[in-house]
Formats: sequence, C-alpha cells, structure tokens
Amino acid sequence: MALVEGLTEKEATTLIADREKKPFESVQDFLTHNALAGLKVDGKNLATSSRYFLFTAKVHIDRGQAQLNSVLHRLPDTVKVVMRNQGEL
Repeated sequence: MALVEGLTEKEATTLIADREKKPFESVQDFLTHNALAGLKVDGKNLATSSRYFLFTAKVHIDRGQAQLNSVLHRLPDTVKVVMRNQGEL
C-alpha cells in the first residue's frame, strides 16, 4: 500500500523540492501541502523527527582533501555508526 494513492511523479518532485527549500516542521504541514490536495494520504505512521543522521566531515590540508560520511543512529544512551564511507554518498 502506498502512502499517497494516486501521487504523480510531478507532485512527488514538487514535494521533494519544497522540502529541500524548507523542511516540514509538522506532519500537518506535510498533509496540507498543495501537491497532496484532493489525494488520500495515510498519515497515521508519519513523523517529522528522526533518530538517523548523516554526518559529513571534510578536511583540507595543503592541496589535499578528504571527506568522511557517516550515517548515525541515535539511541537513548548512545550513538551507533550504521554506515561509513570516504568520498561522496
């Protein structure tokens, strides 16, 4: 079952573009977005918070540079590394 039945690729692209400009601060902000007007949205399992984060570290020394990307999972008492790589994700 899809989260939004009948969502077109264009509407999904609009949602993503708008989210990148200004993230949704609440589930209600998402549900009232113009791209979803008239569509049935199953919002019961939606949230605007996350326990997963992308950490990017960039280092420049003289003419050299390095980048390290880590996906982190925040737990109640600790933070675990889920994935790590060097370079672009």
